[in-house]
Amino acid sequence: ALLDPLSIVISESTARKYFGRSHVLGETLSLNNGESYRINGVFSDLPFNSHMDLDILLQFNYAAFPDSPGTPSVLDDWFNLGTYVYLKLDRPEDAAVVRAGMPALLDDYGPRPGDTTIPSERWNLDLVNIRDIHLEGAPRARIKPIGSRSGAIIFASVAMLILAIGCLNFINLSTAKATLRAREVAVRKVFGANRKQLFTQFLFEVGLVVLLALALALFLVETAMPWYNATIQKVLALDLLQDPIALAGVAGLLLIVVLGAGSHPAMTISALRPADVLKSGRSQGVHSSKVRSVLVGIQFTIAIALIISSTVVYSQVQHGLNREKGYQHGNMMVLGKMNYPGVADKAEELKNRLLAHPDIRSATLSSAAPSDTFTVMLGYGVINGVTVEPVILNFMSIDADFFSNYRVPLLAGRDFDRERAVDYSSVARGEYRDSSIILSESAMRKLGLASAREAIGAVLSDENDVTVVGVVADIHNGSAHAEAKPFVYLVDEPEYRRLSLNYETDDLRALLADVEQIWADMIPEVPIGTSILDEDIESTYKDEKTRGLLLAIFAVLAITVASLGLYGLSSFTVEQKTREIGMRKVLGAPIHNIVSHFAWQSTKPVIWANLLAWPIAWYFMASWLQGFSYRIELTLLPFLLAGGLAFLIGMAAVSVHVWLVARANPIQALRYE
Repeated sequence: ALLDPLSIVISESTARKYFGRSHVLGETLSLNNGESYRINGVFSDLPFNSHMDLDILLQFNYAAFPDSPGTPSVLDDWFNLGTYVYLKLDRPEDAAVVRAGMPALLDDYGPRPGDTTIPSERWNLDLVNIRDIHLEGAPRARIKPIGSRSGAIIFASVAMLILAIGCLNFINLSTAKATLRAREVAVRKVFGANRKQLFTQFLFEVGLVVLLALALALFLVETAMPWYNATIQKVLALDLLQDPIALAGVAGLLLIVVLGAGSHPAMTISALRPADVLKSGRSQGVHSSKVRSVLVGIQFTIAIALIISSTVVYSQVQHGLNREKGYQHGNMMVLGKMNYPGVADKAEELKNRLLAHPDIRSATLSSAAPSDTFTVMLGYGVINGVTVEPVILNFMSIDADFFSNYRVPLLAGRDFDRERAVDYSSVARGEYRDSSIILSESAMRKLGLASAREAIGAVLSDENDVTVVGVVADIHNGSAHAEAKPFVYLVDEPEYRRLSLNYETDDLRALLADVEQIWADMIPEVPIGTSILDEDIESTYKDEKTRGLLLAIFAVLAITVASLGLYGLSSFTVEQKTREIGMRKVLGAPIHNIVSHFAWQSTKPVIWANLLAWPIAWYFMASWLQGFSYRIELTLLPFLLAGGLAFLIGMAAVSVHVWLVARANPIQALRYE
């Protein structure tokens, strides 16, 4: 279908988008390179969980994409890394053979004329299984954002911890209320029921409860799925009838919960001795208060640790968004497509016309905006005439207004100057002979130059010589995970892809409309593409923000479930202490003393839960923060907040019951059986 260089294959959705139907063989499409292509095939839309994102496929050739500075030399340059290469192997074990042969392949075909370095010592090629791309890599070759295996493990673990809290609640309440079934168990044993039969009966009862809970859970999952997908920007579905693995997983989870939540209560209840129960009318020592306290403490340990973690994650995300980035990013609008045919030759004119708008203060053309994640790499193997191990730097083409527009401080030397020919001396196909460059501070350090002042005048070489005329502060254009990238800046007008506008207005909507109108007047054949820089920067932290939001929801859910368990347990405990409360009140104890006494006794587990949760949360959060080059200090504040919140919730859960009993007429309490 692609043998003809002027033929293309398109996706079904693309066919419907442009033609309103999927049967479009033989139709033509005109692309923005000025060529018209005949549609020779239509393919089904790729599933969402594919790492590819393809709408139009065509043969790459220099006839359709003329040889120009804006065209990657992928067909004749072994060191152009701007492509994806897919290999289909005969057998899985062949991967090891191919991988082992990569260095020899580079050494045979990779050397450039006059290159003294051995390619296999400079570059490394590896293979990544397509199935592993989403969670494992390839780290730099990403058509779509990759997933996080650690994130999936973390949230699965958190879900299991919340489920564990629910199971502990069930164990606590079931065993605490075993006294209500003591006579039933005793009578059944007297009439011949053995312990195994009673165990099976109570476990079956738990199974019915869990089965009903599962049905409700599946309903809630289906109801919440649209919101959840919108939050994490995925397309997930739970279709148990079509997915036997998921069905087996749910069945296994059901069995685990039934056994985990029901085994201990069933064993405890079935172990009651009929003689003791029938003699006293109640069970003795079915489940000691110490054991119940331990279970409550474990629940709150989990909840407190989750609250601390969500607080730290939120603080780190906010720190990343608000940290100093080395440039002005507020009130910045970015226009793309500056390298498109029909746009590139009007870019400078468009910039000047927009500068005439009263709300636009400055403008600059560049190959990338500070929020862009893609970069081009340049390597320099000779510094001031001395051959060194090649140093790879990120490259950005800018005009003379870039640093002033973005307010990037100049540390030494000078800025680019339109009046200096040496600053605007780039030639075709990315060859920069005798031109001027400006280094970022981190690039200067990576090159081994001692200081910004000493870097001025340094000559760097890799086939071509360039001279350092300035050093600027670093631009932090990524997330807080990575340190500032080392950049080399030069002027290469054909590489311009972005037009950045620094504006000042109270009516951004009106300004956008004006910018769109100016574009439409000058370039009617190409649709405009605009974005607000602050919004682009915020999207860099989308994954961290989503994880923080989900972790906060889980933390709230965990503390809610733990509090419900404590509330139910305290209800039963207060019911058992009704006569004691009445006696205390008759003897003159005020209500607030009674409430504080019982609340303190019931919330002691919450206190030692803090002692357990704090070091656990500290360890995991300190490890997590190590993944950020720019991170917050781990202070005691989130720990104190989480501990205080858990203690207040625990006090409230118990105090309500005690207060209701204590404020009643003590005669009712003393008559209580």
